[in-house]
Amino acid sequence: MPQIPSENTLRRLQRMLDWFEHAERGGLLPTLKEKAGIIPFEICRYELTEDASGSAGQKKAAAKLLKWGDSEAIEADTSVVFDVADGIGDDPGVTGDKGIAWKPHDRAEWETIVSFGAIIGVLAADLTYRTSTGANVTIKTGAPGSEVGTATVKGYDWLLASGKKIASGANVICVSVNGYHYVVAASTCPVDV
Repeated sequence: MPQIPSENTLRRLQRMLDWFEHAERGGLLPTLKEKAGIIPFEICRYELTEDASGSAGQKKAAAKLLKWGDSEAIEADTSVVFDVADGIGDDPGVTGDKGIAWKPHDRAEWETIVSFGAIIGVLAADLTYRTSTGANVTIKTGAPGSEVGTATVKGYDWLLASGKKIASGANVICVSVNGYHYVVAASTCPVDV
């Protein structure tokens, strides 16, 4: 079943299209009739290598370029590192988030189009009901069956019942929402605190 893009993804795509129309109207680009097939921007897959930082609406994060392919086992080109920002003022994410970004040829900065924001990892400490401090999660990357820990992020609870926790050492899946990783699935059942 196809996934419906989020409102923010649609706003980012509109921003990209607005740039293209503005550049074409302003004579900055050859018309499509003159240069059929030439796209005046680049698109890439990326993985954030650090948490976003900066003032509200201006946050950026370092990212590494990921190669296009059908398998997540395809290694990243770690020699290419660049900053990625969110053109609509959202937080681009935290370490380990993956996505797709675009960059017009007349600018140096990449902007997020879609952030996938899901990671797998292992809890390094107990995660308790709605704690504001969260628990460290060691991110696991690599081919299935040979994943290795690559970085640590904070994981937060959204689904636990009051008085419950997920014990340290549990394999987890986290989804990035508003710049925070929330644990949405765990390999162990919640237990009493």
